[in-house]
Amino acid sequence: MILATSNRERPRHAARSFFLHVAAMAFVLSCACRYEPAPARQRGTSGGAPAAAAVATRVVGAFEDVALPAASGAGQPHVAPSGVDEALVSWIEPAGEGRHALKFARVDQRGAGEARLIASRDDFFVNFADFPSIVDANGVLFAHWLQKSGKGTYAYDVRLAASRDGGATWSDSIVVHDDGVLAEHGFASLVPLAKPGTIGLVWLDGRNMTGEGAGHDHAGGDMTLRYAEVDGSLAVTGATELDSRTCECCTTAIAMTATGPLVAFRDRTADEIRDVAISRFYAGLWHTPSFIADGWKIHGCPVNGPQVDAHGNAVAVAWFTIAHELPRVRLAFSRDGGATFGAPIDVASASAAGYVDVAFVSDGQVAITWLEDDGAQARLMLREVLTDGTMLPVTTIATTTRGRTGFPRLTVSGKSIFVVWNEKGESPRIHLARAIVAH
Repeated sequence: MILATSNRERPRHAARSFFLHVAAMAFVLSCACRYEPAPARQRGTSGGAPAAAAVATRVVGAFEDVALPAASGAGQPHVAPSGVDEALVSWIEPAGEGRHALKFARVDQRGAGEARLIASRDDFFVNFADFPSIVDANGVLFAHWLQKSGKGTYAYDVRLAASRDGGATWSDSIVVHDDGVLAEHGFASLVPLAKPGTIGLVWLDGRNMTGEGAGHDHAGGDMTLRYAEVDGSLAVTGATELDSRTCECCTTAIAMTATGPLVAFRDRTADEIRDVAISRFYAGLWHTPSFIADGWKIHGCPVNGPQVDAHGNAVAVAWFTIAHELPRVRLAFSRDGGATFGAPIDVASASAAGYVDVAFVSDGQVAITWLEDDGAQARLMLREVLTDGTMLPVTTIATTTRGRTGFPRLTVSGKSIFVVWNEKGESPRIHLARAIVAH
């Protein structure tokens, strides 16, 4: 673990070539949900822990499609746990005359309920990589979205609304940040905190960048990472800067450990190293971010951020890298709430393209998803990995033709695991699959 330095200088030039290259790597996926196990189990290491003596077994069953009440053209899906064996799925869909509607549905073992409206506007910022979300904080629902604030392409705010009646009605929205700058504010991640009805929220904040949101390659200034807590009355407290220079358009991630919230993000150094960084709240303080170092040097944002989940003080962080020109999906575990991490495990390589997510499926086992592309087709993959580094066979959740898609997302609720993803085509739509988790 290497402590991030506090004094970093911005390079004079920021090339966009890699950003364009990676944007072209995104995919669309269909609903052909099936298992395609690899022929043999593979093993890895994590923090020097020995491999398990007993034969590890899968706990995730076969996936089945769940029909969602989303209109044709829907996209930007997100899924989060709610109650036991239930999940909340949100999405954006066209609403006519230049408007879009942010909706959600509750999903359980019986299927999806009715679609409910959160907000409908003509000034949403709609983007495949920066998308809304919904979370359940002990009965208080919170939803965030992106809303244009100025004429610049990337001039938009993070807006937040709450519901105390299960999503039947929603409060007026607030702007989470208070800077008032016409700049990019987005890539937000929400997590319920220990205090009922309260969430922690982390986002990328471009208040220090110039150009009024004209683009990611601004003439000066850096993208920052910020955090705040919000209660059911939408009172914002504890606003603070976690990092002064981050990658401009990679997703953030946040999880709640036994000792407090933990944030994973893609950092950016003065010499363009963009490795995964961890910032954790412990003993009443946010600690200096630390790196899980790959040494990935790129002159442009890869639009491919990390994801994190926690189970007590066990933490799993998943990410994608092309450090040393080798594409890899990687995973690292912590047993002490994120204070230290074991050695990274290479979960996938070769045709891996990233866009990862991860969730604990039991005390000592996670499921990780990612996208692959072999040049002929795209695949949404899943693999179960034990915290001792043991890797189980790879599963194919969905296969389709190639093209740009959003970011597949998964969550575990009780004995159910849910995965949601985009499909792009003449009639874009979103897909949801559910499987039983055998605890």
